[in-house]
Amino acid sequence: MENIPITPYETLYEAVQYFSDQSRCVAFLTKMRWGDDVCCPRCGSLSVTALKTRQLWQCKDCERQFSVKVGTIFESSHISLSKWLVAMWMVANDKNGISSYELHRQLGMTQKTAHFMAHRIRKAMEKGSVELTNEIEVDETYLNPSVHSRKKYRKNHHTAKERAIFGMVQRGGEAFAKRVPDTKRKTLEPIIRNNINPVGATIYSDSFVSYDPLRRFVEHYSVNHNKEWVNGKIHTQNIECFWALFKRCLKGTYILVQDKHLNKYLDEEVFRYDHRKLTDKERFLIVAGSIVGKRLTYEQMRNAA
Repeated sequence: MENIPITPYETLYEAVQYFSDQSRCVAFLTKMRWGDDVCCPRCGSLSVTALKTRQLWQCKDCERQFSVKVGTIFESSHISLSKWLVAMWMVANDKNGISSYELHRQLGMTQKTAHFMAHRIRKAMEKGSVELTNEIEVDETYLNPSVHSRKKYRKNHHTAKERAIFGMVQRGGEAFAKRVPDTKRKTLEPIIRNNINPVGATIYSDSFVSYDPLRRFVEHYSVNHNKEWVNGKIHTQNIECFWALFKRCLKGTYILVQDKHLNKYLDEEVFRYDHRKLTDKERFLIVAGSIVGKRLTYEQMRNAA
């Protein structure tokens, strides 16, 4: 397989042209995943033989054949890598998100397939826990009940509970956001403790009572939004900006998001926020470099808790 450079494009238009060749897609992912030393994803052996006509490799130790898709978000997918990589570029870089119906129209696949594809790309965007430090803003927000929740309360829609989300932003740095069952102190405090480095950290929040106990383990200042929004360095403008970006995606693009999928959409928004200063190509390459070990089956997606 020829040694094709992995960054000869800067825009979506150029990426579409470049990845229109399936062999280039395989060469690109091979470079991103293994560099110059392809190893068996099952046993880890470096003794592999390339089957160039089939774009496969065969391991000399376990004698199994494998493709570049094995062990990645692409595994068992019959969609061409050309469409996968273009979809990855679009999901990573569209500021307001891109709906499965838009992917379905633009890439020529069913909406069901596009929906599953987008969730698999979001799986590659996951980053798990974080360690925020220095100046950190914390806040909670609420979303209207999902349509699936409202169906349970057809006679009285007001009895459907709003969905709570908790988030943190390090000023000039990363973000963290997660769906939470409630905004009580016993729920939020462990999340904050597990995702910050309290040494030298300062937390800024509004005057919500659940944040009062934070003063026991970290420097904490709050601003009363009933009186003022900013008091010198004490404000929550950055996390409020993050919420505005996320809600714009939900209201303008995704419209109806089931509760079980809400964290996946938060992962997508957090990824774009964390890498907001990068170019479209750089964001795309980060996602492409995070595809290994994050396989998501259709049943796993449907049965997500």
